[in-house]
Amino acid sequence: MAMRVALIVALASHASALRVLVVGGTGRVGRHVVAQLRAQGVPHRVLARDPAAALAALPAGTDIVAGDLADVPSLRAAMDGVSACIAVSGVSRFTRAADLLTGRLFAPDPAPPSESTHPYVANERGMSNLVEAAKASGSCGKIVRVTGLSVGRPAWSPVALLFNCLLSVSGRHHANGENALRTSGLDYTILRPGGLSDEQKRAGRGRLLGAALAPPARIGRSDLAALAIECLTHPDASRATLCCAWTAGAAPDASAWSSLLAAARPSCRDAPAGAPRRVPPYRLAVGTAACAAAGVATAGIARLLGAALGVRLPPLATAAAVALAIALNAGRSAARGS
Repeated sequence: MAMRVALIVALASHASALRVLVVGGTGRVGRHVVAQLRAQGVPHRVLARDPAAALAALPAGTDIVAGDLADVPSLRAAMDGVSACIAVSGVSRFTRAADLLTGRLFAPDPAPPSESTHPYVANERGMSNLVEAAKASGSCGKIVRVTGLSVGRPAWSPVALLFNCLLSVSGRHHANGENALRTSGLDYTILRPGGLSDEQKRAGRGRLLGAALAPPARIGRSDLAALAIECLTHPDASRATLCCAWTAGAAPDASAWSSLLAAARPSCRDAPAGAPRRVPPYRLAVGTAACAAAGVATAGIARLLGAALGVRLPPLATAAAVALAIALNAGRSAARGS
């Protein structure tokens, strides 16, 4: 009890001196975060790779600092004088055939040198860079990170398998980025929202908050932004991983984020403090699915070519050879590191 009171007092003091760095402030969720911080009178600044584009997208007078998650010196400059950070940045990239054929998709650093916006760079290494910059600043003590509901789900679940196969194993990069926060020593909140919508929350629609939510689930970007801001200073959001979504028919007194945070705390608090969560074997699942898909496709192509050329190509042997080649490349790449 005494520790909880001390935490509340510390957070209340922190709130009175709040100055927030928004990472991803020009995105569809980030713009809501910036607008709501502005409406609440909370001092803030926005990290932007392209300050000119950010000036055009954000309200006049917004404090914008040039920087990139891949550029550590720029992050340290952006953190100067900041007491908290909301990171709603993230990138999506479709898996390419070359990623599979070369085995790059399964390498410890799967990003081609020319791709600074690869999910590994932005969601994994970029989060590690942001954490190090926050620690070096000496002033930033809290990071709120937004990832997604599919992160942390079993690697073989249909939702996780689909997302990771299509989007360059993005779940693994988000999960590793989350662990960079958990082991940082900083205070943090990790939010895993359901599918994002531009809808406004209507009367009669409540909110769900918990350690795990089953898809499909949806939440409005504006409401997610409000939750992220609430988590900056709410004591029950400290060192917690929270899944969030909308639901129908919730009672009015149970639909406020502040009350839901208090109710969700026992199941959502990360324990033990400072320990990473196990990352599901996403690469293994994606590699297996890729080998199976390549084998099926190759068998079909072998049959078509054989019929067209009037020769008999062994579809099963051809399929097995292609699947084996992908598996060997994947194994070789994965063996270079964890």
